[in-house]
Amino acid sequence: MAKTTNCAFCGKELTKGFFKGDSKSIFVSTYTLDCCKDCLEAYDVFAQQESKRFSVKLDNYKKATKSKPDKNTVAQLLKKYYDEYFAQIKKGGLKTGEGRYGCFVYAEDGSFSVRETPIYSVSSDITAKDMIKSLKKAEKTQSLFFTKDDVTKIEYAQNGMADMLTMTAKAFSYSIRLNDETEITYKPCVTRTAAVGKGFAFGYKKSAEKALMKELNEFKKITGCDLPVVKVKKI
Repeated sequence: MAKTTNCAFCGKELTKGFFKGDSKSIFVSTYTLDCCKDCLEAYDVFAQQESKRFSVKLDNYKKATKSKPDKNTVAQLLKKYYDEYFAQIKKGGLKTGEGRYGCFVYAEDGSFSVRETPIYSVSSDITAKDMIKSLKKAEKTQSLFFTKDDVTKIEYAQNGMADMLTMTAKAFSYSIRLNDETEITYKPCVTRTAAVGKGFAFGYKKSAEKALMKELNEFKKITGCDLPVVKVKKI
């Protein structure tokens, strides 16, 4: 017997059944979203294209808000993300990167693209090798380009412990927050970078933060952003 459900995107009443059901499915992160044929055509390819980036944002949102959104809420969050994606294209988000400095990729006009990364956990970027891998991944940002108007804050926090490279150098991992991850938006929220601190027995951390500030000040200079850089305890 067919069961009745609703499209998670538009609310249209649907039936679910092996032979007579008209309900379709879109897979997002760990969710299976019931949808109608029209919404499948509208959102399915996009959901697959943006799967990794949206899933990272969704996981960060869940951790930051300590919530477990249901499938209908996830569908509405995906719709919002979808709308903002195309709005970003209209604003000129389709650009070609000219080069990377730290975790930021820049276009010729000063706009930037940056990879969305998970909120730091104790199992990520523990060693210098892990940090280098993260920076290499930063070259493929998986996002359109943004301007200073797409940034509401510049916050950073050290992730975990530093990793000794040599007697005179340590590698440090940092998370950077450009927008609040408690809201699902296409705009960049959380990313990650790394810096090497020079010293001998002490001074590594101060040196690494100096290198990080150089990266963030370069970001401000290139993009024209005048927001203050703020150190926070945790991201």
